[in-house]
Amino acid sequence: MERNHFPNVLNETIQRILNKESIFYDVFTVSKYVESFKDKYTVFDKHNQWGENSFVMWIYDYNLTVEEIEKGYLGNYARISIKEMPGEVYYLEIEKLQINGHPKMKRPLRITPDSGDPILRDIDKRIGYNSFNDAYSELKRLHEKYPKAAILKPEKLFIKIYSRSKSTEAVRIIDHELDIELSNGKYYIIKKLNERTNVVYKNKVDEFVFTTFINQLSGIRP
Repeated sequence: MERNHFPNVLNETIQRILNKESIFYDVFTVSKYVESFKDKYTVFDKHNQWGENSFVMWIYDYNLTVEEIEKGYLGNYARISIKEMPGEVYYLEIEKLQINGHPKMKRPLRITPDSGDPILRDIDKRIGYNSFNDAYSELKRLHEKYPKAAILKPEKLFIKIYSRSKSTEAVRIIDHELDIELSNGKYYIIKKLNERTNVVYKNKVDEFVFTTFINQLSGIRP
């Protein structure tokens, strides 16, 4: 069965392992305990690549450094292994691993939204709203989240949307207009290119881009 579920560092089993309290007195009991735990979460142990008595999982808030938090990490990978002590006593050991490609990352704060913003995703899915005010509240939310990249009008929102070229490192910022339209009893937010759209390519997004955008919409010449 496919799973996509990750434990938190405060999970009872994880805490027992971290505190070296996971002690077992026969291999059958420890193996059963481990399998039961693995069944609840996403594990990375295809073909026993981490060893016959080891498995790897990603854990929320586990062993985060200041640098990792600044990069947007929400957790870390850990290898959990069954270890044997003299007298046929077994315990579980946990070890932090450095593996690229974290399944969960904090979205970086941007001046502009990108296509992954939850509100924009709903707009792209053509989510219908029961009233004009419901639809307009979504435009207001976008404006509140990205005040430097958007201008709110009585029935629409002008906003810059960020993307990055797949073939180059250039930043692509495109002016869009979000309008509210009524169709079959539902209100929809329609995303389209602004008629005065400017596509900007820069290696770094700076304040000048947004100042120019706002001045243009306000009729102020640079």
